Amino acid sequence: MTKDEKEKTHVDAIIERYKDLMVEIPPADRQPGLSLLWPVPAQPAIDKGVRQAENWLADQIEGQLWTAFAFGRDSLPTPMQKTAFEVAFLTRLQQRLVADRRSG
Repeated sequence: MTKDEKEKTHVDAIIERYKDLMVEIPPADRQPGLSLLWPVPAQPAIDKGVRQAENWLADQIEGQLWTAFAFGRDSLPTPMQKTAFEVAFLTRLQQRLVADRRSG
């Protein structure tokens, strides 16, 4: 087995071992997504953060950006879920901002 094959096998084993702790922020606005290894299962909190940001961007949530962020975050029970929400919410906004900056 070559060195590259051994490294790939090692990485695949790590991914398999921790697959329940992987979270995904999907690509959007022609910007790449993000895969993260999270210390606790947190995909629902990630999904909620992305959804909340998308709803605000689409004017489906009335009010200030900070209120959409704060109310979404505060609806989650644990600090790690709140942080996952924050990362997803801000990443989704960043995807839009970068896309707008590059297109304009």
